[in-house]
Formats: sequence, structure tokens, C-alpha cells
Amino acid sequence: MRTVDFPFERLQCRPVVGEYAATQGWKREELELGGSDLPVQIAHARYALYMPSLRLTVVDQSVVPSESTQGAWGWEFHRRQPDFNDAGMALQGSVDAVFVRDEVCVLTNFFSTNFYKWITEELIKVVVLERAGYRGKYLAVGLREYAYEFLELLGVPPERIIANAKRPMVFADCIQLTQIWERCALDHRRAYGLLRERLLQTCTSSGVRTAERLWMIRRLGAFNGRSDIVNSEEVEAVLGRYGFEMVDMAALPLPSQIRMANGARIMAGLHGAAFAHSLFMEPRSKVVECFSPTHLNPGIINFCRLMRHDYSMLVPRSTHGRHPGGEEVIVDCNQLELALQDCDAG
Repeated sequence: MRTVDFPFERLQCRPVVGEYAATQGWKREELELGGSDLPVQIAHARYALYMPSLRLTVVDQSVVPSESTQGAWGWEFHRRQPDFNDAGMALQGSVDAVFVRDEVCVLTNFFSTNFYKWITEELIKVVVLERAGYRGKYLAVGLREYAYEFLELLGVPPERIIANAKRPMVFADCIQLTQIWERCALDHRRAYGLLRERLLQTCTSSGVRTAERLWMIRRLGAFNGRSDIVNSEEVEAVLGRYGFEMVDMAALPLPSQIRMANGARIMAGLHGAAFAHSLFMEPRSKVVECFSPTHLNPGIINFCRLMRHDYSMLVPRSTHGRHPGGEEVIVDCNQLELALQDCDAG
């Protein structure tokens, strides 16, 4: 046990891999993944503090690594949330922390409980580190069950996973990586290719029946309150003519989800985390994503570019800033027909 300072009020968010790591004298490595990919830098932060109740890593007693927060935006977003800010202020001061001598890569960060972000921002670290010969541990606490299933599929044994953290922790060696995420996906094609290859190889024997045309519904996998489409009957009539199968990926075992995605040639539905499965489709497939005009966040566009998918964004008409569905989705079926018109209707 060690007593350390946690100056929450004075914390600042900044990149630590690269120039900062060099100025601090941290041990550093550079990994070339091949092709035209930018190199991935691996930096070893010394004596990093992790606060599990906040999902927050602090290095040098004052710096929150932007590589683990989705940039400064993620830090500022959380600081504006009263619950997060109040909890951080309440913990400020001297804290008793468990000392961990192992090398540790933190996978439980601000957005790690989101399926899409877990795959595209956290699991990608595992693939890169394992490729580099890393044999340290991964901190994965308080995550949904699929997170641990993914780690198992990638061959990470339970003894290398820290799955429980009731107290703050200090890591003698905390691994930080160049941030790899949606905005720079095209600079790290090989990294995402490795993730795709490893998971498809592991899941080839799932035995699941696949369908070429999938409409993604959200029941078990919906955690944000937006789980359905206002004009669902009208949409289902269109989908029926084009031979779509409706599937809630969250209701399937993880290997079956990946094989189902790999067997699909068209994936469509309401915007949501399940579109991370577009990474497992065959290249040059078709993706159709439906949005409300009040909530546009097409995070998979660069992944669709990476996979050379044909991508369509469907957004209903909205005049004078008003949309009758609010954040709920009303699919414009004329737009849907346009996106599907190259498919032969049944």
C-alpha cells in the first residue's frame, strides 16, 4: 500500500506518448506494422495512479493522458458532468493505493463500456501489444461480459487480466500507446487488419447460420434509450421486399456475432455501437446507417473507407430546426428505397 497525492482540481489532459515521454525519460519502443501505416509508439509511464471509481489514469501526479480519454474533449466532457466532478473533488487529497509491480496496460477508460469503442479503441491496443510481444497485464475492471470474451478470443489468459480493483492502484510501469481510433483509422490499416484477422480466425467454427442482408435491431444491446424506429411497420414492409433478416447482435454469442457480420453483404439499421461489426464484413460490402437529424455521429465512416464499403447515411427531412421524432428515428422510406435499389427486391 502506498499513500499518494490525487490533485483532481489541478489535473490537466495532454498527450503523453511521443515528445512528453521523451522529456520524462520514459522507456520507449516503436512498432512498425508494415505497409504505409504510421508507426505505433509504446511508452512506459512510471508510477501511474489509477482511480477505478473514475476510470481515470494520472501520470506524474498531474497529467491525464489524452491517449486514454479520446483526447482533451473526453476529459472536458467528463469534467462538465456534475456526478463525475463531484466524485473527483471528494477523492482529492491523499489516497491509499495498492502498488502493482507488473507492467499494466489500462483498458478501462472513460468510454470502455461502449461496445463500439471497446472494439475500436481498447481491443486494438491488445492486438498491437500482443504483436509486439507484450506479456504484461491488462486492467479491465467493471466491464460488460463481452469485453472479457473478446480478450479470451484473442488468447489473453485470465492470469494476465486485472478484473477487480476496489482501491486506487499505482502501477510501476503503465503502458501508453499512440492513440488508435476512428479519426486516424486510415493511418493504422494494418492494426485494424490484424484485429479483424485474429477474430475471424478464432470464430470460424461458430456454426452460426448467416444471412446476406441484415437489419440491426436493438433490444438487449440498447443502453441509451433509443432502441426503436418510430415508423417501424413502414420500414419492415420495405425490408421484407428486399429479403432482410432482422437480428439483435447482443442476443447472440460473440463468435456468432462476428461470423454473422462476416457473412453479411448488406448491414443496415439504426445508428448504434453494433455497427462496429462492419469491420468484420467482407471488403466492398454495403452499410446503411439511419439517424435522427438531432443526433448525427457517423463514427464508422473511416472504417467503411478502410474496408472500401459502400456507405449510405439516411437522415429524414427537418425544417426550421424541428424534427417530429426528436432523437428518435423516423426513417424516410424513399431514402431507404434509394439506398437499396441496386439490390434485387424479392
